[in-house]
Parts: sequence; C-alpha cells; structure tokens
Amino acid sequence: MLKEGHLLRSIAVACSIVLVASSAKAQATAPGATSATSETSPVVVLSPALDAPRREQPRRWEFRFPVVGRLYAGTMVNYLTLHGRAAIVGASVDAAPSLERGPLRIRTPIGLRHRQAFGTPWTESYGDGSLEVRYAPVRRLHVEASFGATARLRQAWLDQYQPIRVDNLMTTHRYSRWSRFFAVELGGMPIRRHHARLAYRHEYTDYWADSNYQAYVAPTHLVPQDRLEHRLEGAWHYLRAPLRVGVDVVARSRNYYFAFARDAGSGITHATAGGTPNPLFRVWFVEPTLDARVDAGDHVRIRVAYGHEVQVDAYQGYFSFQGPHPSIGLEMKVGQRFSAELEGDVRWRTYGPNSFQAVGTHPPLEDGTRRYAHRYRAHVTASYVLGRHASLYADSTLVVRSSNRPDYVPGVFPASRLYDIDLDYTNFMATMGVRVAR
Repeated sequence: MLKEGHLLRSIAVACSIVLVASSAKAQATAPGATSATSETSPVVVLSPALDAPRREQPRRWEFRFPVVGRLYAGTMVNYLTLHGRAAIVGASVDAAPSLERGPLRIRTPIGLRHRQAFGTPWTESYGDGSLEVRYAPVRRLHVEASFGATARLRQAWLDQYQPIRVDNLMTTHRYSRWSRFFAVELGGMPIRRHHARLAYRHEYTDYWADSNYQAYVAPTHLVPQDRLEHRLEGAWHYLRAPLRVGVDVVARSRNYYFAFARDAGSGITHATAGGTPNPLFRVWFVEPTLDARVDAGDHVRIRVAYGHEVQVDAYQGYFSFQGPHPSIGLEMKVGQRFSAELEGDVRWRTYGPNSFQAVGTHPPLEDGTRRYAHRYRAHVTASYVLGRHASLYADSTLVVRSSNRPDYVPGVFPASRLYDIDLDYTNFMATMGVRVAR
C-alpha cells in the first residue's frame, strides 16, 4: 500500500523518469480521450504518430523530438457509478525524443496530463515515462525492451463506500496509484505479407492506502487494489492491400496483495477479527480476437473484430465469467482537412454458477439465474486541420452498463451499511480543443 509521503516521492520519481528517460506509448486514456480499440494506424492520422516507423535505417546518429500538445474543454456526466455533472478543462503534452542509428533506436516517450473538474471532485493528474530500446538486425525482424512508470493522482474524490449518511460521502485519495513495468517484444515478417508479434509485460500497481482500511475490521470495499500483473500478447496478420486479416490473443494473470478470495455464491472472504481468511485473490484472463480491416479507397477504412473473453477466479469461481466482445470501427477523410473516426464495442459477460447467488444475506438477482454485466461503448472523434502544426478536434464517448446484480440500498442491502449505489449506469463525456504538433 502507498502511504501519502511515499506517493508524493513516487510521483517525483516518475516525473524524474519523465524528464530523464520516459514514457509510455501514446495509449494514455486521459478523460476526454478513450483507449483506442484499434491496434492499427488510421488512414488519416488524427494525431501525429510519435512512433511512426522509418523507411530506411540512418547511417549516422539522428535525433528526433516530436511533441504533441492539447488544450480542451468539455463536460462529463457521471463517472462509473458516481453520479454528477461537471464542466472540465484540461491540457496534455506527449513527446517521444529518439536517437537512431542503423538497426538501433532509443526512445524516451513521456506524457503529462491534467484535467480540472468544476461541479464535482473529478480532478485528475497523470504522468508516464519509459525508456525503449529497439534493435532490428534485419529488415524483417525487430526486438524491443522497455521499462517505465506511470502515476495517477486523484485527490479528495467522493467514496461511495464510506458514507457519513445517505446523502453525504467521505472523500478519499485511495484511487491514486502508481505503476512500474518492464516489457519485451519480438516482431517482424517471417514470411512475405505475414506479420507476427509476441510481447510480454510485467507490471506492479501500488494504490494510495486509505487510513480507514484495516484488513480484518474495515469493509472489504476499502481493500487496496495493489496487484502484480503478467501479460502475454501474441498476434498474426496477413496483409495484402486493401485487406488485412488476423488474430490477436491476450492472456494475463493478476495477483492481488490485500484482497482475499471469495466463497462461491455468498462472496464471503472470512476476513474478520479472529477468523481465518481465504487465500489472496487471483484471476486468470484470456481473450482471442479475430479481426479484419479493409481500405475502401484512399479515404475510408473499416475495421471489424470479434473477441471472446474468459476469466477464471482461481479460488471458487466467484468472479469467473465469459462472453463475446465484438467491435467495429470506421475512419474517413473528407477533403484535405477534415477527418473523423467512429468506433464501438460490446462486452457481454455472463458469470459462472459460483458467482453471486441468493445465499445468506444476499437478495436474489434482479432477473435470471446467472449474474451478467453488459457494457456498450460508442466513441466519435473528428479533426479539422488549421495549418501545418495545428488542428481543431472534438471527441465524445458514451458508455452504458447494465447488470442484474442487486443494487446497494441503504439499510437494506447490505443491511448494516448506508451504501446507495446503482450498478447500472450511463457515462458521457464530450470535449473540444486544439492540438498542436511539431
């Protein structure tokens, strides 16, 4: 767990990494932007690529310093199960200085972001930094190693699991965290038109410790989410213009350091004073995905994919689930200045027979005999080029979640708590801003 002083020192370390070596690829999910579901480069680059591949290997040392900055304003409606509406303004800067010669490339990507919220306490600061070393001994093969850190600061957010009374929530810093990771990747084209990739990532995530957390006394909802993740990714794609088809597989394991596993049906951890708790919580996850992409001329690209998620709760299966994960995307360019991207996906998760059941103090499911959780997401972004280095952009994301798990009702479920939480929610975010790149 992360103490307050330790977190501040950790953020300082992360910032040092940012300034000296630094950070993660441009996959950051600052509010106002969502994580991209596409693993490919769009027909129209909506933001300048910081890691665009070079056609030829330079014979002399070449230094590059691409930078992308953003300023935006917008609105947020609800955040997961937290209800509210906020006006937001934000700024971000991403850079990827690199040094390259022959088959060797050294990059130090960095990212710094801040979002200020007005009306609700959803202000957030984020930073990441990494060092990447890539070696391509031959044209069709590369190997890459990287390490880095990320830090996220969320101060005084409302905590639905610490109500003073029904309409008054305590604030907490426990959603702040920092992570450090190292990764290796092997990729290339072993056969003409066939591209393959294999990658491994090891990441430890450390959350800010809430002073009210006590392993055997406090509610289990205050358990820190400190965890170690091992992630393995493999991909194969066949490329022949205008088509690309292939398969991706993601597998990971997560070991939690303070959360105890739950009994089948009841979800009890036995982490009470004088009790003998269950083993620590551990899950395994795998998702194979079939995907296809087609370029319809020079200005339109269409993507479709079908994945299937499977998660296994290693203890008694309380959090085990499986379900389809289809997605679709459309990218287009109109004229020389305007471009847009639309994408959406659905996660249709059905939990196993040992998940939430009407046992002990649990009420029955709202409908059906198996717990389920359905999540629908739509994302639209558009960009208009103002000049060589500047563009205007607009971005919006809608997420709708529905579940048959009973909602928390004050004094009813659980009877000893004042939780008031609707597990079905609708989140919306829209931003407009300016992007500057060099």
